[in-house]
Amino acid sequence: MEKREPKLVIKSEYNYLYEFLDRNAITVIILIILLYIAIQANIILAYILMLGVYILFLILTTVYNKLKYNANVYKFYGDKIIYTDSFIKKETKRIKFEDIKEITVNQTFLQRFFKLGTIIIRSNSGTFFNNGILIFGVKNVDEQYKRIEKIIEEWQGKRLK
Repeated sequence: MEKREPKLVIKSEYNYLYEFLDRNAITVIILIILLYIAIQANIILAYILMLGVYILFLILTTVYNKLKYNANVYKFYGDKIIYTDSFIKKETKRIKFEDIKEITVNQTFLQRFFKLGTIIIRSNSGTFFNNGILIFGVKNVDEQYKRIEKIIEEWQGKRLK
């Protein structure tokens, strides 16, 4: 593959509490309301069964998402980005710096609280729905964003010489 050492390697970080709150906060509120209804209607056994199924689903999706996050690697070289996803099926995507349209950072309130964020790299290559890279779960996202900008600015400076 690539013989040179990357200038930057980013791996998504799976934060259990953040992911739980982000994906399940409304479900937990609904479960609390359903518990009240189950107590009033005297159908606690059905509620416990439903809760057990939900907890099993939660465990399975957590394991799946953790493995998926761990399988993603984003390597920034002097002139390109190589994204590798080695979960279930192996996928490698290369974007040359000259094809990058924009790089943005997104942070929800919850992500700011957990010091996480998402970096979005849009490119001219690919299809309408597959024209870039999303890097989820980036720890210290502003610092990583600045490092990416610096690598691309160095490339632009070399190109202009």
